[in-house]
Amino acid sequence: MALKRFLILHLVAALLLISWLFVPTRMLWNQLDLVGFQFLNSFVQTSPFWQKFWALANYKSSEWIMDGVRLIFFATFFLLAKPNDRPVRVAKVLTIILFLVFWVMAIKPFIHKIIDFERLSPTACDETAFRLSKVIDWIYVKDHSAASFPSDHGVTACIFTGSMFALFGWRYGLFAIITEGYYCMPRLVTGAHWPSDILVGSATVAIILCAWFYATPLSTWTIKLLTIRKKHASSRL
Repeated sequence: MALKRFLILHLVAALLLISWLFVPTRMLWNQLDLVGFQFLNSFVQTSPFWQKFWALANYKSSEWIMDGVRLIFFATFFLLAKPNDRPVRVAKVLTIILFLVFWVMAIKPFIHKIIDFERLSPTACDETAFRLSKVIDWIYVKDHSAASFPSDHGVTACIFTGSMFALFGWRYGLFAIITEGYYCMPRLVTGAHWPSDILVGSATVAIILCAWFYATPLSTWTIKLLTIRKKHASSRL
């Protein structure tokens, strides 16, 4: 079953990337990108409220809010468990945190070295596009990129969502889609990324990483290693 899941995840990632590289289907992605950018960017073109809202959401320090949301996921997962199940649940939480840290510290720099793909963000390839940074100058707003594919924020969001499905269950996974979708929104609204930078680029990277971690013994070994039990307790996951 694990091998089958491993192969299916790689097949999904391959088909997703091929759909973006294959000219006929790439036209569909390009259309989605254009419509998606125009719709999302329209929120900040005329409304002072939304300009301030998305500027603050785009600000790097606002990422602490999402870290808080993720901690709520972890705390809920722990508190709803029976006492005997809590050691394993703590191990699962720590496993996800280690996976995310490993992505940021080790894999992300490596990905940037092997994927030398320059793709201009919407605001970088269209001089007439609305740039929020021209209106909001009291904080830094990222609304421009010369290498938007894939989105690093998007990979983190997709890994977290995949981890929720893999270790916490489908209910947590569905909630993660909503919260992590919001996490990706500020860069889409400001035009620092195209939708396909996340839906294709980030998702492809995350699916492959999750396949190697959750569809192999790696995650199980990590959970067992991190599970702290009393001597008389069962050591089974």
